[in-house]
Order: sequence, then structure tokens, then C-alpha cells
Amino acid sequence: MARFSDVDVFLAVASAGSFRQAAHRLEVTKSTVSRAVARLEAHLGAPLFVRDQRALRLTEAGLEYRAFAAAAAAALDEGERAVEASSGTIRGTLRVSAPRALGEVCVAEMLGAFLDRHPQVSVELALSDDLVRFSTENVDVAIRAGRELPDSDLSARRLARCRIVAVATPERAAALDGSSPIPLVDFSMPDGTVREAFPGEPRASRRFRVNDYLAMRRVILSGRAVGVLSELLVARDLRAGRLVRVERGRTLPTASYWALYGPGRRAPAKVRALVDHLALGFASQATE
Repeated sequence: MARFSDVDVFLAVASAGSFRQAAHRLEVTKSTVSRAVARLEAHLGAPLFVRDQRALRLTEAGLEYRAFAAAAAAALDEGERAVEASSGTIRGTLRVSAPRALGEVCVAEMLGAFLDRHPQVSVELALSDDLVRFSTENVDVAIRAGRELPDSDLSARRLARCRIVAVATPERAAALDGSSPIPLVDFSMPDGTVREAFPGEPRASRRFRVNDYLAMRRVILSGRAVGVLSELLVARDLRAGRLVRVERGRTLPTASYWALYGPGRRAPAKVRALVDHLALGFASQATE
């Protein structure tokens, strides 16, 4: 919202359950938050929070006031979205989270093109493979990969489906003997399990394992191994002839890429514009 008032601070504290966490979300100091809540309590003539060493919770008056304040904030948000829609201009900051490999290969470039089209928008891109907690992290849109729709109360839009492909350098692919083991690079998952490139291949062929898709791509480009990646991550290498597909009679699955954003009846205009832009960008590079 365009305004920054004591009511906004109160709602942030009520949502976060902590003065410190609310200050982090609002990008202000904890003392600024404390003073804003104190001013609001003095104005209303009633305490809004019960403070003790173990927890921060709303009083009965705080619970009642939060319901009215949240409704008023939602109405103001709706008004801002209506004005943005009628003017055709979007503005403000968008905070985007994307997996590291995907962010470096294509998302950063897509966001740059989005900024060219919308000069009053700024973007903060954070690359991380961790799950995003919208309730505690200041994120507008998170881009994640998965075969199925993520199970959450977030709004989600599928950006694209993309093939999973086995690839190697042309020289490595030409040297493969149909009867001999394929030198493979496997992927180590964050939970410690291993995603095998070709299940069933002998252990002797599995001499390389990495926990980063960009590192896997570099190993493959070095000509030392065959690896399995989303085609989106190696599309440029395939077009340039640096890599080729290695079929070997196997059918590999597809991956889906999703844009996740906060729950609600209607996303802000800047979020909807960004998701539309990403969908077009992914569609131009996806293969299915």
C-alpha cells in the first residue's frame, strides 16, 4: 500500500507475532515499530497486545480492532488495484524468488526485459532453492519447479511444461558404445537422496555426483559424463550444438514450472503483469 501508518505497523505485528519480525518485513527498526504501536494504543485508549517474555498476543480489543483494520486495508488495496488497472501503469517494487540455476539461465534476463517495459517498477531477485514461506518472507512471486501443482493455499500459475533430457557433448555421445556403461553424473538432493540419471545403470558408471544443476551442466559440457537436466537449462547449448540428446531408448518425464504468489481474491496489478510476462518468456523457451 502507498501509505505507511501506525495501523499498517499494527497489522504487520499482528501477522508476524513479533515486533522484531514485523520490523524486518517493513524494513524499519524495532524501535520504530514499538513507537508506532504505542501511538496507536494511546490514540485508541486501550492496549492492543499482551507482552511477556514467552509470547506476544493480541488483547480482546486488539482482536476486534484487527478485524476492522484488515478490512480497511483490503479496501484500500482494492482501490489501488482499480486505479492501476484504469491507468494502465504499474509501479513499485517486486520481490522475486527463483531457483539458482533457473534464475541464472533465464529468469534474470526475463526480469530485465520486464523492467524495460515498465520503467516505474523495480525488481529484487533472490536466488535460492529453499522453500519460500510467504508468511514470514517478503516475497511477491516465487518461481519453482515440480511435476504437480504445489499443495498450499497460495495462488499458483503453471508457466510451462518442459522435457527432461539426457545430454552430452557431441564427442562424448559419438564415443558411447550401445553395450557399454554410460559415464554418468548424478544429482544429490537436499535431503541426501540421489536422483540417478539413468536408474539401472551399473554403479561403476556413476563416478560423479553434484548438488547443483549449473555444476552438473559444466561437468556435462566438459565431456566427462552424460547428465539429465531440464531442457530449459540447456536449450541454448542444444541450439548451439555444444550438447546433443542421448536417447538410449529411455522415456524421461516432464517438469512443470510454477509462479507462486500470495493468496487472495485478486493479485496486485504489478504481480499479475509480472506473471503474465514470465508465462510468455517460459513459453518461448519450453518444449512441451
